[in-house]
Amino acid sequence: MKIYPIQHIAMLELAYGNVEPLVYKADTYRGQEEDEWQVLKIISYKDVDNEIWYKVKWIGYSETT
Repeated sequence: MKIYPIQHIAMLELAYGNVEPLVYKADTYRGQEEDEWQVLKIISYKDVDNEIWYKVKWIGYSETT
């Protein structure tokens, strides 16, 4: 799930100087940082937009993700 911050145009102000755009990192939800899952094995991996994505077999689940 992706959440995008949305503001009405009337709320915007001009930016002065050298302003860096905001960078939003990976999709996380509150509490996800503490969740842990056990991996049985890594099936494959690939490079997607300079990030490594893994296909794994989870312990206790029949599907791979």
